[in-house]
Amino acid sequence: MDEKFNFSFLFRTIKEKLPIIIFCSIGGLLIGGYISFFWITPQYSSQTQMIATTKSTEENLSNEITANLQLVKTYKELVLSDLVLGRVQEKLKSEENQSLSVSDLREAITLEQQQDSLFFSIRAVSDRPRLAAYIANTTSQVFQEALAESQIPGEISITSGATASRNPISPNHKLNLMLSFFVGGLAGFLFILLRASFDQTIKSEQAIYEIFGTNTLGIIPHTTNVDMKMSAKDKDLLKKNLSEDSLSVSRRQRKRV
Repeated sequence: MDEKFNFSFLFRTIKEKLPIIIFCSIGGLLIGGYISFFWITPQYSSQTQMIATTKSTEENLSNEITANLQLVKTYKELVLSDLVLGRVQEKLKSEENQSLSVSDLREAITLEQQQDSLFFSIRAVSDRPRLAAYIANTTSQVFQEALAESQIPGEISITSGATASRNPISPNHKLNLMLSFFVGGLAGFLFILLRASFDQTIKSEQAIYEIFGTNTLGIIPHTTNVDMKMSAKDKDLLKKNLSEDSLSVSRRQRKRV
């Protein structure tokens, strides 16, 4: 009985308040669209692809490749070191007139390696596509120079440079709009559900049958103050008509006598 009542109550509430849920969904969609298109700053990504090269003979080639795969992890530490990022920072200031701290560069740059591959890439993210490409290219060049100066074994070659991308990687407008529409509808549904849960009044004969399992014997209509005043006037008018009728009847009887 309770499960039937809960399901019926839920279905009836959704059916009656469906326009509110649709309105909240559209409202969430509009708010999410405004935030996604006008509030969130677009981010652009560019990457430079590199490869760890070897100069070993065919006999030692397998061991050299395995060693280079392990060295890529060391390369990541070198790319994000203060030595490399400090030089990148200086070039940004002198060549592009851009002031970025080492910590900002460290957050913007990532080194990605394909699984079991000597290929890896240096990716940079910025709110300006040209700046993202410049950071990626400059970092790869400075990293190549720093590796040659260090005691770390191995060599790297740049296979492709970074180019400015016109398509931002974030925000994802489609995903944001879908989530905003869903969240708005969910908020509207929860609102009307909570409101209906705290409303203890019975609004229909069907609700009485679902709750108590019995039919109604009668309905007392809702009466306002205006209706009560009108009822009082009707009573006075009825009394007046009755009194006039009784008076006319008595007069007729007297005439007959």
